[in-house]
Amino acid sequence: MAKTVAAAFGRMQLSTLPLVPAFTSTARDANTALAQLAVPQWNLQMQQSNAEKWVIILRLPGPAAVTDASRATHQNNVGQWHANNPRAKAATEDRPYPLTLGTALLGSGECTGCRRMGHMESGCMASTRLMQIETKWCRKVDSI
Repeated sequence: MAKTVAAAFGRMQLSTLPLVPAFTSTARDANTALAQLAVPQWNLQMQQSNAEKWVIILRLPGPAAVTDASRATHQNNVGQWHANNPRAKAATEDRPYPLTLGTALLGSGECTGCRRMGHMESGCMASTRLMQIETKWCRKVDSI
């Protein structure tokens, strides 16, 4: 077996490949070309550890009890969140989504479809479901 492999490698020929630039730049100098290749700034930021994320999440206020005043406050908070994050497709630790009134605490093992205790989303029979953005936020917290 070893002789067969050695013979096969012995017959191989190595040749040089033509050099084709992977990136062509319209820059007039090397510094500008290097700047065009630079990694975007957002990619250089350090990711937070799960422990750091939990510290942030545990500082967030829990859902309020259902009252007329809390309903108005919640609607206002949801409107402000969407106004402050017009292009946001998901909530993060830095911009948490306002929690639906009267629901369980984040990360408590609640259903991510209705945020009630006692079942998981796959078995959720609730007639009113959370908005998709809040569901994603709950799933994100549960994944930490």
